[in-house]
Amino acid sequence: MNIIRSAILGAAMAFCISTAVFAAGASMQGSTEKTAKGKEISGNTLTVTLAANEVKAAADTIHIVLNGAEWKRLEKTGSFAKGVEYEKLSQSEIALHITPDDEMLTSGCTAVIPLECNITKDLINITATVKWGLREYTDRVINIAYCSATHSYLDGGVREHKTGDKIFKKGGSELAFNKLKIYVIGHDTRRTQNKITVTYDGAEWSDYGDEGKINTDHGTIRFEKLNSKTIRLKIEDLVPNLKQGYIATVPLSGTITGSGEIKAVVDYGVDDIPQSTIIFANCPDGEMTVKAAAPEAPVYLLSRVSDIVVSDTGTRAYNGNSKIEFEISHAYHLAETPVVIGEGKFKDKCRVQINKESDKKFTVYFDRIESGQKGSFTIKNIIIKCSEKNVPNTDVIKMSISSKFLSDKIQVGKFTPGSADYIQGYTITLADPNAQANEKYAFLGAVNISDKSSCAYKKGDKTELYFDNGFKWYTRGNPPVLNASGKFAGRCAFEYGEDEQKAYIVFTEDIPEEEGGSISISGAVLEKTDDEAFTEINITAGLIGSDDTYINTRAARFSSLLDREPEVLTEVKLTAALTLTERLKTAAFG
Repeated sequence: MNIIRSAILGAAMAFCISTAVFAAGASMQGSTEKTAKGKEISGNTLTVTLAANEVKAAADTIHIVLNGAEWKRLEKTGSFAKGVEYEKLSQSEIALHITPDDEMLTSGCTAVIPLECNITKDLINITATVKWGLREYTDRVINIAYCSATHSYLDGGVREHKTGDKIFKKGGSELAFNKLKIYVIGHDTRRTQNKITVTYDGAEWSDYGDEGKINTDHGTIRFEKLNSKTIRLKIEDLVPNLKQGYIATVPLSGTITGSGEIKAVVDYGVDDIPQSTIIFANCPDGEMTVKAAAPEAPVYLLSRVSDIVVSDTGTRAYNGNSKIEFEISHAYHLAETPVVIGEGKFKDKCRVQINKESDKKFTVYFDRIESGQKGSFTIKNIIIKCSEKNVPNTDVIKMSISSKFLSDKIQVGKFTPGSADYIQGYTITLADPNAQANEKYAFLGAVNISDKSSCAYKKGDKTELYFDNGFKWYTRGNPPVLNASGKFAGRCAFEYGEDEQKAYIVFTEDIPEEEGGSISISGAVLEKTDDEAFTEINITAGLIGSDDTYINTRAARFSSLLDREPEVLTEVKLTAALTLTERLKTAAFG
């Protein structure tokens, strides 16, 4: 019987080899059903696609997890098609196991899985989550059905507050505070009667009396205040008229007493209805401040203004959509993208980008940052420009800062007619900031250095290059290839530092004041020295002794698809601090 059932499932859940190349994706075919606990759903399918270069990496990593439902008629293990098997890890989770063949590795593949499920929970959204198991791929959550379920939600946005703030001041507009909506389905009206409580975490119901009224979509009901943090809904006369359920609207007013995320916790008084926890305010335990390191920096037509330091003395968290916008005053525009360097909780968690709509503005974006740490970040190398006919009529050059965390305007320079323009000379860029890295190695794109000025250099001057997240230079293979042109041609060499954490471009002779030159280092490989997870690798590089040449920017991204290993020169004993010329001679002659 099991053999027959597996054969039927194998035919129904056919794993089709695609002739096109897709990026990893998942989608549902069919319509999202309205259902209820204890019911069954069928008729829809879940399609999972992989590109050819993703098949091998995802061969044993993909899991599909149901929330609020269980799989029907699946054996413990089975086969979807040749080279594709499944394993049922629990009633709600299956794992795919793919044995790639040549066709899959050339054309990619598509899995079509029937969504035949039993509904086990009264959730608003019944979902199937495709967990790719590849760290740089975001899990795909798909609504496959929905139920009418008792729940609560926030009507409004999460507000910023300080400890001691009134959430809502009497006499203000209702728009000035958030509301909690409590939705009770008809089946739960009598079960939850006089049992629903709302408890503040980090606040008190200071604006509420011992009892009073609140609105529902069917009239008003009463509440009583049990203590300074908890109120209870009292539903009496309306019960016969609430067979279809009701929505109660609770104004979230009172006083902020705590810090961090301020919440309202709704308990329905029934074991099988989970509590609802609603975050409606943030109250940092510190503050975010901004200052200019050199507010009197001279500014003319093309100038480097002061570095900007942003500090957060609180331990608040940031979501992945958090950002701060900066805008330069007057007719100035940005001449190039600034550099941002984070410390503490901002280390390796922020990036900067000039706005597409206006080159007067740039934005610092944050990755997701967990709560519990303090930190700061510094924005460096802010180069601004304006035409001679648009010079400002005031000597104060300001930067406006705006976000939901911080709003300020600070002086970053002083207009000084006739002062020397900033020389955009020695610059360092990455040819491919999205080069690939895995848990062991990184293979970088070219590191390009150029100097458009006529600046002179001394023999022995060095540019240093090093990386974060536990990566150092890989020295057991061929060294990076250095190409130099213009005034740098034949006058520089590449060498590793003593511990191979850093490498250097060294000027091997004096370089006189000549116009223009460039250096390119290609074929660089890094290796990881620890087991810590990471999402990207950042390079720090600059001409030692010249702060304005330094950059801190992404050099590579993590990729589970990378399975390449670097070449090893086993017959050659390589030592640290060898110049490129010496290393090539060593490799050639032993």
